[in-house]
Amino acid sequence: MDKEELPLNYSDYVFLAEKYYDNNQLDSAYYYLLKIKKFFPVPPRDIDTTMVGLPNTLMGFYFEDMNQPDSALIYHKMAYQDRILYFGESHPETSKSINNLGLLFQRYSEYNTAEGYFINAISLVKDFQLYQKEYLKYTLNLSNNYYLDKNFITSLTLLNSLSFDNEDENVGNIYLAKANCYMSLKEFNKAIYYFNKAYPLFDKNLLRKAQLANNLGNAYSNLYQDSKALVYYNKALEIRKNSQNITNNELGEIHGNISSTYLKLNELKKASFHLEQAKKYYLKNNPVNQLALSNIEEIIGQYHLLRFDVESAIKSYEQSQFLHDSILYTPSLESGNRYLTLANLYLLPPFRDTLKGLFYLKKVNKTGSELLKLEALLLNTSILINHKKYREAKINLKEILEVESQINFENPIKQVEIKLQIATYYVNLDDIEKARYINYQAHKLLNELSIKNGVHYYRNLLKYELLEIQCLLKDKKDSIASKKANHNYLWIDSIQSIKPFLKKDRIINELKSSFIDYYFIAKSGNKLALLSALYYPYNKNKYPKSKPNSLFIRYKVTQDKLIIWTEINGKKDVFFRKMPIPLDKSILSIRNAIREMPSAGEKSKVNYKDIYRVLVEKLSCSLLPDIPLETESILFFPDQILSILPFEILVHPTNPKKRLIENYSISYHFISTSVIYKTNKKLRRKILAFSPDFQKDSRGFANLKYSETEIKKISEYYPTLPFTKDKANVKNFKKEAPSYEWIHLATHSDPNLNSEEGGALIFSENIHKNEPSILYANEIISLKIRANLVVLSACQSSIGQYTPTQGMNSIAQAFLNAGAKSVVTSLWQVDDRSTAQFMEIFYYYLSKGFTKNKALQFTKKKMMNKMPYFWAPFILIGETGDI
Repeated sequence: MDKEELPLNYSDYVFLAEKYYDNNQLDSAYYYLLKIKKFFPVPPRDIDTTMVGLPNTLMGFYFEDMNQPDSALIYHKMAYQDRILYFGESHPETSKSINNLGLLFQRYSEYNTAEGYFINAISLVKDFQLYQKEYLKYTLNLSNNYYLDKNFITSLTLLNSLSFDNEDENVGNIYLAKANCYMSLKEFNKAIYYFNKAYPLFDKNLLRKAQLANNLGNAYSNLYQDSKALVYYNKALEIRKNSQNITNNELGEIHGNISSTYLKLNELKKASFHLEQAKKYYLKNNPVNQLALSNIEEIIGQYHLLRFDVESAIKSYEQSQFLHDSILYTPSLESGNRYLTLANLYLLPPFRDTLKGLFYLKKVNKTGSELLKLEALLLNTSILINHKKYREAKINLKEILEVESQINFENPIKQVEIKLQIATYYVNLDDIEKARYINYQAHKLLNELSIKNGVHYYRNLLKYELLEIQCLLKDKKDSIASKKANHNYLWIDSIQSIKPFLKKDRIINELKSSFIDYYFIAKSGNKLALLSALYYPYNKNKYPKSKPNSLFIRYKVTQDKLIIWTEINGKKDVFFRKMPIPLDKSILSIRNAIREMPSAGEKSKVNYKDIYRVLVEKLSCSLLPDIPLETESILFFPDQILSILPFEILVHPTNPKKRLIENYSISYHFISTSVIYKTNKKLRRKILAFSPDFQKDSRGFANLKYSETEIKKISEYYPTLPFTKDKANVKNFKKEAPSYEWIHLATHSDPNLNSEEGGALIFSENIHKNEPSILYANEIISLKIRANLVVLSACQSSIGQYTPTQGMNSIAQAFLNAGAKSVVTSLWQVDDRSTAQFMEIFYYYLSKGFTKNKALQFTKKKMMNKMPYFWAPFILIGETGDI
């Protein structure tokens, strides 16, 4: 703020606060607003009417920008009271605060509440000529509220009810709103009409004008009028290039649209130029917009295809798929098209790489020779069934049976797989008689195999059994289906115990998990039966003894539903939740937003925060049951993808402004295979602490600058035996770990998701001696760990391969299986400095006598002023008592 600015009265302070807020200098604006509160607790009566309620309104806007909706709500309501006191309750001026309240609730997707405020605001101004501008604005806000709630027809009806004399930017917003509704309704000609009416009304708002031109291009592109689309895309580009404050994303978007259109028009040179420009702008972003970059890579692949450059096309499509898979769940149809293209490319010159082609064809089950044609038909049939086009699917299946009968299969397993796939489609089409007949044919072929011991034999045998269960369920024979599912689960479990190669096979484990799913699905119509299955498929003694006022929540993810069991103080319940969107997409998107927020630019940070907030609220509604009033702590037993979610970030079902961790201590259950070691030898009541040295590490691991400081801070609260630098090696850890009550490891870890060893902890490197410097999870399990608590201050130490009976095959799980009572572990890569701070606070609370789960809760609450990236990754698995 300027030193010369010395406000003399109330009006001066309000003027400066408004000025700084309008210039996005929020700290300065907040400073003057606080001064107003201090010096003028009651506003003077002789002020300009435009200033009535303005300080509280600005304070409300400030807290909205700070993403503190509770505080924003308080100040908007105070502004409303200011206006009531000055003007009276029914005066049109009070509508301004009511409208602001509506916008606040709309911002947080509470559309029903927002609707009430907008209607109230409209009713206060509609009969006053002087407030017609406000009337249009409030009506537009209400219309937008319906639009955001996907009620496009109601939104349009409201917009069409508006009348106006002069066409200005406000009217342009009405036309734009109508056009957007028609775009959502796929009535593109009507959308174009209103975009064109809005376009000349934004001559003074160039950014809006550029977006309108881009929207017109999109509308014409949807109508396959590419030349017209190109005209508007180029207009948008010209406006954006000459505008200030334009973002790299906006420039990348328009260059991408232009390049795609030039490809449709087969103007390859122009397309190439704009593709390079689009990629350049997207790469300038920090962080890089990987989804946008993925789409550009796919368009580049199309460009290379049109140039018959197969090698370059393959690189682009593979890069596109890699980028897409790294950030989002890719819909099956989209992935299928990309994999199909890759399969065809690898079968073309210069590669003619049949193996690579079949690799991608196996992913999409779509190809082009006789066998490949059959697989293409199978994929097409799958898509038809998914889109509920059952008549066309049945026609396809008739052709598939004809083609399949004419093929002389060199590989009988391939024929079995195809028959099982066909039988699956008939189950989906409710033709159970046909499904059973073809499934029986597949089983007969399996029995005719000369070798019945390979992994493919067992995979297909399990698929056959699953189809039999599905047929039973379709026939409403739930009891038989449940028994058969349980029998097959126990059978494959016993086979895996004597055939280790089956235990390691991911597909076998997925099929095994399916038997558990169908066991529950078969019982879903009988609540009592489902309640009795609370512990299935584990023994009851694998579960912790219930503690007073501790809520146990178990999840089971099935095909399209979530089963949730709860138990507290002897009362059990169970219910279903339908999943509106794929769980993996939601959870991975939340994790991505958490990861990107700390390093994102200001605008991107806001976007990530909005994505995070919306997804967390939706996921909380889907995952959390009603929490009884007597609940003091929660023990979660997650399933599948839920195992990588920190439930602490979820919000309370009845109070979405409160994170779960703010009210409850939280821990996680695990299924352990640990052996109880009987010994009279007492454990040493010290913390065994390891802080390896990576300063001169030849393996590429970054130096952990704060790990030694972390251990020193811990030693202020508990007696500690530290192993640092060269002494922090695998040999010393193996020797000492079985003898200590508490273990703390501040090091690197590698989840090694595709490794049979199940991840590893990294210790100090000794280049002069032939000693190991990595300790794998399968080695940890063999150590006789009896520690009350193991703290893994290491990245992603709770991440690993998921198996239905053992959960995550992670480093944390390895310690639990080795005999540790509990583990504090991390769900993602953690920051070295903030982790040291986190651990110091955690041990402080432990030293004050708090239980492990309470100490972790208080630590997270203490650090909650930071982003979730810093406090949310650490979770407690196992016993929750004190140490």
